[in-house]
Amino acid sequence: MTGRKHIKKNIVALCLLLAMLSQLLGSISVHAAEQTLAYPVQSAEYRSQFLTDFWNADGGELKQNNTQGITFHISERNAALYADVLAYAGDTANNALQLVVENRTACTAVQIEYTYTDMSAQEQVGIYTLKIAPQSDKIVYYAYFDEIDAIRSLRLVFEGVKSGEVIVYGVARASYYYRLEKTHGSVTSCEYDPNLQTVTVQGTVRTDAVADFSGGSILLYQLQPLKLQAVQCRRHQNV
Repeated sequence: MTGRKHIKKNIVALCLLLAMLSQLLGSISVHAAEQTLAYPVQSAEYRSQFLTDFWNADGGELKQNNTQGITFHISERNAALYADVLAYAGDTANNALQLVVENRTACTAVQIEYTYTDMSAQEQVGIYTLKIAPQSDKIVYYAYFDEIDAIRSLRLVFEGVKSGEVIVYGVARASYYYRLEKTHGSVTSCEYDPNLQTVTVQGTVRTDAVADFSGGSILLYQLQPLKLQAVQCRRHQNV
């Protein structure tokens, strides 16, 4: 009888252990599911603003907030937002990625990892490190790279922090003007005629620039501010 009692006790202990293990595995599965969430973008205007149908999170949790943005709660070091980017169907060329973010962490840099299709239809990989202000209100940042209209996927890694939150108001293509270290001339006037729908630019060009860029073209970019829109969201779990 003593042996049977020991066997029964061992069986009961084993059952309790299996039950605890089952609960533990269940909690791990739920935790893993919460680490990767996706937010659908419902309209063409939203897709233009966020470049994708879905944004996903790695090392944190995504939530919609009431300030027309997406809140990313960071819970692990080097947490990231990532997405497959929709093909660009616009008429104008872009040269930068516009990131509108409110940074409530000590993060000072976002590593932008992206893939794009080159002129020979081959997929390439690019990396750009964008400096951002820690513990800051909403700021518009620009990351300059010519491949922006050909990107296929995008990953934004918030480096060096393992807690806090970031609110993203937009991730979009943009035409971005920045001052060169060496200028090639100067513009004295720039006028738009609404009747003729023409832009007249007057100025001077350096002699050496004329020789270097003879036969080239001067391109004018229309810079448009990003329209901030609310993002519709739903929970999407991946284990």
